[in-house]
Amino acid sequence: MEQARKRSSEIKIGVLAERKYKRALKFSEKINAYSFHSYIKNVKPKHIEKAKALGLKNYVFTVNKDQQFEKLKIWKVDGVFTDFPNVIDHSHESWNQS
Repeated sequence: MEQARKRSSEIKIGVLAERKYKRALKFSEKINAYSFHSYIKNVKPKHIEKAKALGLKNYVFTVNKDQQFEKLKIWKVDGVFTDFPNVIDHSHESWNQS
């Protein structure tokens, strides 16, 4: 990722984090990442808030249950990764009403 950033400041880089969020966020800031991708089983609101404070888009993986999706809407993440897009209400209108 560092090499990609050195090649171009225009490349949109996303940093994935399953744990060690503080370290991953610091790295995201270092490389001027575009987005931060958190693991659904470990993410907390503070991780989303810190990423937002750094100006990062927030995406969470892998969200496969409606209750997870609803929680993330409240936290106002920018999007999710899911294995079952047909099961989760992921319409743009629904997402932005929270």
